Amino acid sequence: IFHFIDSVNTYLNAQNAVARNFTLWPIWGTPIVNEPTPMATNYAGEIANLKTTIRKRLLWLDTKWTSSIICPSPLNSSAFNFESEVSVYPNPSTDKINISVKGSTNELISASLFTMQGVKITSLKTVENNFSVDISTFASGIYFVQINSVKGSVIRKVVKE
Repeated sequence: IFHFIDSVNTYLNAQNAVARNFTLWPIWGTPIVNEPTPMATNYAGEIANLKTTIRKRLLWLDTKWTSSIICPSPLNSSAFNFESEVSVYPNPSTDKINISVKGSTNELISASLFTMQGVKITSLKTVENNFSVDISTFASGIYFVQINSVKGSVIRKVVKE
């Protein structure tokens, strides 16, 4: 985000757009709706205020999104292949979900079920390509199942009726 802001700032200054804009509309020091305080008195100050606001917002967001289910590990090309090898069905379901992983033979596969809040409520490990997860005792709602193997990690939304 900050790299993008800096690159646009450099471009606008190189094209003399900043000077042309504020020559035509000299608004420095003029209160505008939701103007941050202290008000900037030049373009560099505006950029600094923008970065400060974004930095504070990102820090705040980091305190709200703490679950690993929200931000799984970075993907690589093999993870995309693994994504297409995983099937979760039936969805929606009332009693169990079936998980099928194509091409996995004697590889350890783990499946974890999470609530919408990111709380892990059950997990299992197997070397089977096709297995089931019992969800009959859970309340109706939306859950996430995370399937991990040596090939990658996949997260799928599951609806329990």
